Amino acid sequence: MLEFRELEEPRPFTKAEQQAINDLKSMFKQKTKINFQTDNYFLTKFLRYRDWNVEAAYKSIVTYYELKRDNPLVHADKKVSEYIDLLNLNTRVLLDKRDKNGRIVLVAKLGNVGPTTEFNDASLLDDIWMQVLLSDPMTQMNGISFITDCTGLNSSILKWLVPKNCKVGAAKLESLPIKDWTIHVVNMGPIFKACIFLIKPFLRKATIARFQFHSNGYADLIDNLGEDCLPDEYGGKNGAIDYEKSLKFILSREKILARNREFGFKNAKPRKYKDTSKTTRLQMQIEMENCNGNINTITADIARENELNLKLGRKWGEKAEKELAECDENRAIKLRLLEERVVQDKNIPNARRDDAFLLRFLRAKKFDVDKSFRMIQKYFKMKSESPDLFRISPLSDMQNLLKMQMQQILPQHDENGSVIYLFRVQNCDPYKWPAEMVFRSNIMALEYAIRDPRTQIGGLVVMLDMAGLKFAHAKFLSPNLAKRSAEVIQDSFPMRFKAFHILHEPFYFDAMLALIKPFMSEKIRNRLHTHGNDLKSLHRHIPKEILPTEYGGTQGAFDNTKWRDQLLNDQEYFTHLETYSCDPKQLKTTISESTTNGVNGIGTEILNEH
Repeated sequence: MLEFRELEEPRPFTKAEQQAINDLKSMFKQKTKINFQTDNYFLTKFLRYRDWNVEAAYKSIVTYYELKRDNPLVHADKKVSEYIDLLNLNTRVLLDKRDKNGRIVLVAKLGNVGPTTEFNDASLLDDIWMQVLLSDPMTQMNGISFITDCTGLNSSILKWLVPKNCKVGAAKLESLPIKDWTIHVVNMGPIFKACIFLIKPFLRKATIARFQFHSNGYADLIDNLGEDCLPDEYGGKNGAIDYEKSLKFILSREKILARNREFGFKNAKPRKYKDTSKTTRLQMQIEMENCNGNINTITADIARENELNLKLGRKWGEKAEKELAECDENRAIKLRLLEERVVQDKNIPNARRDDAFLLRFLRAKKFDVDKSFRMIQKYFKMKSESPDLFRISPLSDMQNLLKMQMQQILPQHDENGSVIYLFRVQNCDPYKWPAEMVFRSNIMALEYAIRDPRTQIGGLVVMLDMAGLKFAHAKFLSPNLAKRSAEVIQDSFPMRFKAFHILHEPFYFDAMLALIKPFMSEKIRNRLHTHGNDLKSLHRHIPKEILPTEYGGTQGAFDNTKWRDQLLNDQEYFTHLETYSCDPKQLKTTISESTTNGVNGIGTEILNEH
């Protein structure tokens, strides 16, 4: 392995250097809350970092301890051997020769980061390596060359890049007492470009300038580091990377880590720290949202929806890619961008932020992050402003209404992948059922349907049978209900409404439609189809093979019993769904229609500048 003189100076300190060390030690006596490490090797790495400026070095050490106190789970606090499973992933490897400038070379193999590896895991590894490498005076003086190899990088890494993690990661990077360092990025693809786009706002310009992106193979890398230190795979002359030798090296440096663990804030209590490990990440989100419902219920439903997304199959994947521009990379990138927008919006602090929920809105808006974000804002604003229309639970209130056989989502998809929502006016007694309750039952049907990823992709077709319409039904078309219905269809609910088919409409239907049209966009108006009593006209749009016999179909008589029972058995889900909301008094009256530069293009100009 390379020559490594941890804790051993290559030459005696000068009088000025020794005086700086002594002055720095004396400053520690004034800070009783911190148990400072006073070993020369520890102090000199900060003094060299700050050009032997004692006051600047002191501030850097305090910042280092504060970061360690406030973020304990991203700093190693155990024996190095206890991290053996992480180390065996070979995501970090030390080359056995320094580069041509005398720098030590540490390689990050991002392709070895597994889908289950978390942000904290990667941060712990970096902390272990930095503690060890910076104990070497030659490294303190000459610096470090980092090689970030993006070969095989998995899109799951994007889940790390929530604002909290970006801030912590940037703070750790910029607090490292390394005077001279560079990150050389090789084999970069679109996923890492997305990572840079998300991290960049949290980095200083001086830090960004230390990144070098090598897009022309390894020629520039060899020019910067020299071929003698580089392994064969990077065009060098140093043979194959020896992962075993690197592992033995780090395991043999336990005494350095043990010494460092003894110091820091006394009785340290983390400030505003949130654990983002895999086992608690979802729970953390729910706690942040101040939800008091059944966490297990919503967690299980998210897991179920995520599993359904994974099992969509080729047919649905191709449809999503063709119609929605959805693919693995695009999905992962846009989810993180949308999550960041939701997290930063103080007006909707109680919004769901899990991937399953956010994906519904991205699909509804064809992966346009700005439009998806505005729809989320409107979704929660609508629910909060009109709880009488959007409160679903308790489902026992709906039981008798659903038994009237007035509505159902039919069990089969049409040839375009859409589900059919059939509503029958003649079974809706206007004297018995308040208009608000009928509206709520429709919202419940939509909330139930949207949990299926196939419906998110294929959309929904509304089939309205107006047979039996009475003048008493006019209360269902009040301006408020008409406006809210239009909002659900057009702006506020993450459903792709593909068409509206009207059957058995009365002669005065045009007059009724005139009440609704002012609230409808031209796109929705163009999707309205009236068929009167002509079932053949209906069958040109919806195949009779998926329709009940009452509509010329082959699926037997209309019966919503099975569908109704499925809804009523999900009481806990619908109850918990209502714990997510916003305060309409705090939500902005006008939701901005402006777009954020770079978001929908995934920061194309920024990412391509390298």
